[in-house]
Amino acid sequence: MPISPTNAKNMLLTSDYPLDKVIYLVEGSTAVSGFGFVDIDTPHGLPFTPLPMGSWSTDSTWDVSYELNSGPLTAGSLTYETSVSANSTNVRFSANNNTGSSVTLYYRIYALAPNSADDLDVSFTSNQDTSFILNTDLNYTKLFESSDFTEPSTGGAPVLRSFFHGLGYAPQVLLWKEVSSQVTPQNGTDVDFGDVVVEITSTSLNVTFTTFSSTKIYYRIYLDEQS
Repeated sequence: MPISPTNAKNMLLTSDYPLDKVIYLVEGSTAVSGFGFVDIDTPHGLPFTPLPMGSWSTDSTWDVSYELNSGPLTAGSLTYETSVSANSTNVRFSANNNTGSSVTLYYRIYALAPNSADDLDVSFTSNQDTSFILNTDLNYTKLFESSDFTEPSTGGAPVLRSFFHGLGYAPQVLLWKEVSSQVTPQNGTDVDFGDVVVEITSTSLNVTFTTFSSTKIYYRIYLDEQS
């Protein structure tokens, strides 16, 4: 029987499609003064630049947490601006405190490997996790397609690139942008990088570039439908 994407997306876990492999984990905390900012660099020791993501909290117990580059607002702006990036050497956690009071921020960062690193060996991360390596009480996103592409400078003129997936619904997608060897993740359904705008439709992933530098996009399309 041929593999059915429609059936697979309704499963919590299926071996018909690959799952993401977390190849890097780090966590820490940092004090940020009122209206201050910090950059925390951690050597990752990997033979490639990973694709980082993460979460943060102001609570050491992590009872309430947020995805990086998100969180509560004050006067229409993020109270604490947080982000993660990676290059060939380090993973960097960055934070801006937009309040007048000092705060301690806790962060957890994990990373995936780009396609170009699929055949490279990395250290085990399972000894840094909880007792469950797989737990089917939870849903595991099913990877449908992953790739990357580089667009030369467009001189600021808009250039549209479309990548057909044909699933018939808007799937979940992860995206990273690389400029000058620095990789940063983006979240959201329709993503505006400023000079790169991403739209996800029921048929394709559409990326419009208005860049002045060579820009690489890493994308991962999942069978799981956007909620």
